[in-house]
Amino acid sequence: MLIGLVLGSTGIERDGTAVDLGGPLPRRLVAALLAAEGRPVSEDALAEAVWGDRQPASPGVSLQAYVSRLRRGLGRDVLLRAGDGYRLLVDDTDAARFTADVRRGRELLDDLRPGEALRAFEAGLGRWRGEAFADLCETYAGAALAELRAVAVEERLAARLAGGDAPGVVAELEAATDPGSGGRLERRAAGRIRPGPAAAVVAVRGWFPAVRPRRRPGTAVGAGHPLGGGGRHDAEPGPVPVAGDRAGVLPQARPGPGGQPRGA
Repeated sequence: MLIGLVLGSTGIERDGTAVDLGGPLPRRLVAALLAAEGRPVSEDALAEAVWGDRQPASPGVSLQAYVSRLRRGLGRDVLLRAGDGYRLLVDDTDAARFTADVRRGRELLDDLRPGEALRAFEAGLGRWRGEAFADLCETYAGAALAELRAVAVEERLAARLAGGDAPGVVAELEAATDPGSGGRLERRAAGRIRPGPAAAVVAVRGWFPAVRPRRRPGTAVGAGHPLGGGGRHDAEPGPVPVAGDRAGVLPQARPGPGGQPRGA
């Protein structure tokens, strides 16, 4: 089973063992393909994702060389030629699993099962190893995943509070918002929290604007975006926004010191 890793440094695991992707440039290539989750990505878009504005004289030839090396570890049936580009097929991603964890946690919290909800939120948050799509510049997918991560943190606090850990939640909120608040949140909690898990959930959600309006976690990364779902895409895929559309999936390479793309 192949699992794509994007919640931190880019990686792929086969049956729990990391596949050697090589250096930073092939990792960017894999990250760009994982962002599309099975959809084809053109060579032009991949070249901009890998090199940004400092592309080699023949980026297509260089991409083919990276693809050839990656196929030795992944297999030709995983990294496929598709039109004027490539597509990468994996069985799942850590991003999709995180999204499913958050969805499950919120369902459990709505069912007033805070202990199980807390475990789901902690499992999802435990999948993070750094920034989402850390090998690329800011992407729509990365920003949306970061937003969902913030919501998961907030809902985790709601689950703790609903489970009876009001002192611990208040202390964490105090530390996160204002170290010199002098117990203001504790006084707010005393005035707003009523006995029972349902009231606790409502109280905490009222403190976090990011939770409102509540959205299905499956769509938190954007309606129709590949990271909104999970699993392998074997149906005929649709197009992916090309690099250069900074609100799209594939941006230019993340710059290093001096403004040059890292690994160039």
